[in-house]
Formats: sequence, C-alpha cells, structure tokens
Amino acid sequence: MNFQSTCAEALEMCTGDPDCQRSLNPVLQHCDMNRCHRHQCMKSLQNFYRSNDLKWSVEIAFCLCKKTSDSQDSCLAAQKTLHPVCAQQDESATIPTCHSLAEKCKADQNCRLRLEQFEQACAVDSVTKECTGPPSECRIAMLGILGTVLRSNCACNGTDFSQLYECMGWQRVLWFNPCFHAAKLRGDAIQELSPTTRGARGDATTRTTTTTPTPAAAPTTPTTTASPSTAPAAPTTARAPPSEAPTTRLTTAAPTTTTPTTTTSTTTTQRPTSASTESELENMILVTTTPTEAPTEAPTEPTSTASTLPPRYCVVQRPPQKDQYIPEGEGKRLYRDSEPDCSEVCQCTDGEVLVCNTVCVQRTPCKTDFAFYNHAAPSYQAFRGSCLCYSGRFICMRPIPDAYKLSPGVYIFLGYSQADEELLKPIVGMDIRDAVAALQAHLKSMNPNTNCVLSIFSMAMENVVLVAKIVDSNSSLIRSQNKQRQNSNLLQQEKNECAEPLKDISSRINSRDPSVHSHVLLSMFKISEVEVMVPPSSHASPTLNSNPQLNLTLVLSFLTLFLYSNSISFRIT
Repeated sequence: MNFQSTCAEALEMCTGDPDCQRSLNPVLQHCDMNRCHRHQCMKSLQNFYRSNDLKWSVEIAFCLCKKTSDSQDSCLAAQKTLHPVCAQQDESATIPTCHSLAEKCKADQNCRLRLEQFEQACAVDSVTKECTGPPSECRIAMLGILGTVLRSNCACNGTDFSQLYECMGWQRVLWFNPCFHAAKLRGDAIQELSPTTRGARGDATTRTTTTTPTPAAAPTTPTTTASPSTAPAAPTTARAPPSEAPTTRLTTAAPTTTTPTTTTSTTTTQRPTSASTESELENMILVTTTPTEAPTEAPTEPTSTASTLPPRYCVVQRPPQKDQYIPEGEGKRLYRDSEPDCSEVCQCTDGEVLVCNTVCVQRTPCKTDFAFYNHAAPSYQAFRGSCLCYSGRFICMRPIPDAYKLSPGVYIFLGYSQADEELLKPIVGMDIRDAVAALQAHLKSMNPNTNCVLSIFSMAMENVVLVAKIVDSNSSLIRSQNKQRQNSNLLQQEKNECAEPLKDISSRINSRDPSVHSHVLLSMFKISEVEVMVPPSSHASPTLNSNPQLNLTLVLSFLTLFLYSNSISFRIT
C-alpha cells in the first residue's frame, strides 16, 4: 500500500472500484460547495470511512499533493473533492474556538469515544516523548474522527485569555498534530523522540498589603473619634458591614467587659478539624453585647440579637472588579484579568485586619524535541490520562501506574501543583494534606447530610488518590464490620452516595469553578477524575450460588419427580 499516493491517483482508483465508487457517491452529492449540506456531508464522510475497505479509506484520507501555483492542477482538484471544505466549515458566521469543539464532542458519547481513541493513539506522551501509539493505530484513529465536529475549522484568535492556552492545546492536537503528520508522511516508520527539556520553575515574587481598621467606639458612647492613622495607599479596606448592629461582634478571643454598663453572653461552637470554608463559622465564638441603662443616659436602640451572617468581615476593592467580602478568619485567592499568572492571597485576620500577598507562578513551558507545550496547555500521557503543563511540569489526572493498585471502591484522582503548594505554604502555613481536609469540608458543605468520608488512598509526586467510604451514625467505618456479602452492599451504597458528588467536585476542578479556583487550599488542585470500581449488584439467590453440588442434586431430584409423576399418570390412563 502506497501512503504517498497523490489525490488524483486515489480518486481514480476509487472510481474504478464498484464498492468504493458506491460509497463515494453520497460524498460527491452532498459535499459539493455549490449545494453544500454540511450535516449530510459529514454523515456521508463518516459512512464512507467506516463502511469502506480500509485500503481505500487510507488512500483517500492520507493522499498528498505537491505545492503548485497551478489552480487547475488535477491533484488539487481531486483533493478538494475527497477532502470537502463543506464538512469543515461551521454554519455559523463566526469560526468556533478549538476547545469548544472538544467540549461539544465530549458531550456526545460516540464522538467522545473516538476522541479518546485519537488522543491515545496520536498524542505525544510527555514522559517517553514518543507518540503514544504506533502509526497504524494513529491512522485508524484519525479515520474515526473524519466527518465529525472535531474536523471543523477552528481558531484561537479573540479567545478569552484565561482559555487561550487550552484553545491552543486543542488546536495542536486536532490540526497540528505531529504524530498524525508523522504517520501520514512516513507510513509505518516513525521517528523516536528525544527526552524532554523541562524549564525550571522560578520563584514567585510576593508582596504584602496590610491594612488595619479604625478602632470602633464603644456602643454606649454617642460619638466616636477616628484614629489619626494615615490612609492606606492601596484601595484595600477592612470595615464592619453596614447592616451590622453596633452591639454584635464575632471574635476568636475570650470576651471581656469594657464598660460597667454592659453585660456579655457567649455562645461557643465546636471547632472543626478541617480547614474552614466560606460557609463555615464554627471555629469562631459569637459574643453578643447587650447595653443596659446607664445612670446618665438611656439606650436609644433596642437590644440586639445575634445575626446569622458574619458580623465582621474584610472587603477587598480592586476596581474595576467587584468588591470581594471575606469573613473574619478566612481567606480567598483572587485573580486579575491583566495578570493571569499572578493571584492575591487575601486573609481577613483577627480584628478585621486584611493581609494580601501577591504570588506569581512562572509561565515556564514544557518543552520536548517533538512538541512544545505552553504554560496551562493540555497534553496527554499514556496510562495517566489528561495532563496540564503548569509552570514547566506536567500535572496529570493519575499517578504513574506503579504508584497505586486499586481495589473495588469509589476513587477521586487529583493532580495538584507542587509549585502552588510551595508558594502558599509560607503564607497560610498549610500543605496538600490540609487541602485534602478542605476538600472533605467542601463535600460536606455541598451535601450536609452525606455520610461520605474521603481518606487518602495513595500519594505520589503531584498526585493524590482519595477513596470514598461510608460511616455509620457512630462515626465508625462500616467496612471493617462487614463480611463479603455485606461489603458488596456497602460498595453499592458508596457508589450511590459518593460517586455523583465527587464527579461534581471533579467537574468544578477541571472547569476552574470559582468555588474551587478562589479557595486558598483547593486552588492547588488543577485536574481531576473519578473512577467507580463497583461490580454490578447480583439479584441471584445466594443458596443456588453457594453450593454447585447441592444445586445439581436439587435439579436431578426435580427431574426424577417429574418423570415419576408422568409415569403414574400414563398408567392410570
């Protein structure tokens, strides 16, 4: 088979074969630019490449033409016929982005499977620096996506900057794929790639902005005097909310009576063991101060009651962005449109003191001799799934295969950035294990009644595997108290209760949802995947399955009884 045949020769050979001609006729009918019907054209192409003989499919899909200025060249004319523009042009006026094509394909089960096959066969493995599959498999995988939405013309011009790298990554995979072109040009011979040359990650620059609020006057004092401190240079303030009653405050210290005319009552809640989230205030002490009548002045406002909202918080102002409100004792990771590689880690400390640290990751690409991945560009590694080039290193969904061995259960795979961990630890004093605890708190905030508990199954370089388990009302693991049949029921319970919430969290991580992306600890996680390894539930009788010899005896007994009853009936008649 000649993979270097020209398009004119391929067209001539196909029209000379009755079966190939019969498959090609719908393509010629629906894909002519003068009467282009894109949907029918794409469908005809898919039928042609999937129902025709592999010989003709390969000859036509991979035909080549030499560059020439002759617009009437027979090879170019045949190439336009066999590779119709009609199937590649989107019907809308604007050219779609490349990553939107991948998202649209993944929404369709059939297309998603073909895309996964193409990624596995034609992608560059960032570890071995070779194409993940042999040229023959790459060619077959390429035939699978011809005629689908993946082969639509796409562009990255005008793409939102936060998605630019993702768009360029998919453009490289779908249209500038080096493995595909190598398979197309060299047939069965493909050049081995050289080892990667990773760029070193530079240290981040950190700057701190600290502002202290003006001390508030006592609630029984009719007038207040502001502290003669200088105004902060940055537009970052910490203040009490406008709706807060002047007699209600939230603090982490023991309450003290500041004037003889006030009484103090305290309500203490239990501190959680995990990192606090935006909706948790259990690690604080609510102090309600009720003013009483003074000898010289009566109170002008009624007695205040405890508020369910955080009574004290800090506000971060970064025009033209919206103001960000951070409850006292919590923090947020804020991003800037003008500096996509920098973020501010802002924490509202005790006394409404706002401290913001700016951290920047180096936009170091991941380089190989065969491929070049920009910072934040997607990639693929064999056995590790989808990956992300982040600050010169590949962060993948899964660790290397030798690092873990799964047993039946529900698992969430997390790829995290060690660069982020190293930048955030000096600021917040926490590491990836604290991020895992924060993930458990996030799961609990999404599903307050869940009994699903996450625990670390394995940890490797920039990868964490968590297993989901169910706990009973006494907070003891059910799994340790059950036998084999009970464990099977427990696995089904874990699947029913834990799988969907974990898939939701995984989707939020992959889509950079603000609930994860702006969380100081959860923002370390860059890519995720959920795997459910639960065997299908069996409704067969346990008695019949437990003893094959007994089953055979029962069958023979029934058969003997049946024959004996028929014999008696025959004698009577």
